Amino acid sequence: MLSTERVHEYLDSVFFGDVILVENESPYGTALMTRLIAEYGRKKGVPVYVDDILDSLHVVREHLRFLGIDEDFTDVSVIKTGGVKSIGNVVARIGIESDAARYLSRHRAALKKAAPSERYIHITLGIERLFAFFESKREFYMMTGAIKERLGDESHVSFYILNRSVVSALRTNPIPELEEIATTVVRIQLRNRRHALVFVKGPTLQIVDGDMIAYLDGSAR
Repeated sequence: MLSTERVHEYLDSVFFGDVILVENESPYGTALMTRLIAEYGRKKGVPVYVDDILDSLHVVREHLRFLGIDEDFTDVSVIKTGGVKSIGNVVARIGIESDAARYLSRHRAALKKAAPSERYIHITLGIERLFAFFESKREFYMMTGAIKERLGDESHVSFYILNRSVVSALRTNPIPELEEIATTVVRIQLRNRRHALVFVKGPTLQIVDGDMIAYLDGSAR
């Protein structure tokens, strides 16, 4: 499984204002990474907010339970977009709108109202589902534009955790655009039956001693 020490070492190297794209390519990478970021926030005393799109956090919790990990996220603030499963401390709810502009406006208002005055960690789960829902070119660039707005905002550090295979199958694949926006791009892969973070882009590559791959059981190649 993902090593707490190894991931926390990586998180110590990121900056507020960063946009980190995490492309999951393993069966349980999203669940494990979400939990470890939440643990990091607790350890550092930094509030954690999750954008839970269409019950993605419910899937994360159930996958963790399947792995024998008890995590209920009760101390994590959650902004829910659609869905019916309320996991964590839900501080705002947004319905799925037929128009991306209206959805994004309501999301900005909800986050502004809910977010703390101090710095916080922001995790978005299920962004691929929004890209599938808002399919037009206009809506695509509105969505990526909203992510660009978060770049350089030092009130928080943003993690977008997505399923790479699902996103790649969309009519318009947002990965190239998201990789261009992100300050750091990381992929979670299974290698030799171990979870690994593969660093594709960013200044955090030095945590693996100049290599591009860190096996998250404490070793590096």
